[in-house]
Amino acid sequence: MALEEWARDDRRDGDVASAGISKFKITAGYRILETRRLADDVVLGYLNVDFSFTDRPTLTVYPSMLVRQSPVGDLISHYQVSRLN
Repeated sequence: MALEEWARDDRRDGDVASAGISKFKITAGYRILETRRLADDVVLGYLNVDFSFTDRPTLTVYPSMLVRQSPVGDLISHYQVSRLN
């Protein structure tokens, strides 16, 4: 799947409950807020992620990341997470 298709894929918005985080009783819902193509093989993405816990309030964060296409697939080459509240 091309990087822009990945970014536009509505199925990527929503809940994530992989085995890796569900064992900690956490779910993560996310939305891709914006993407910008910086080069033929690089996209900058802005997201909103809500981490929901069973024993405390939801934590909302805003990650941004640089995703680069490579022969082995799309790779995150840099990311930063901000908490705006």
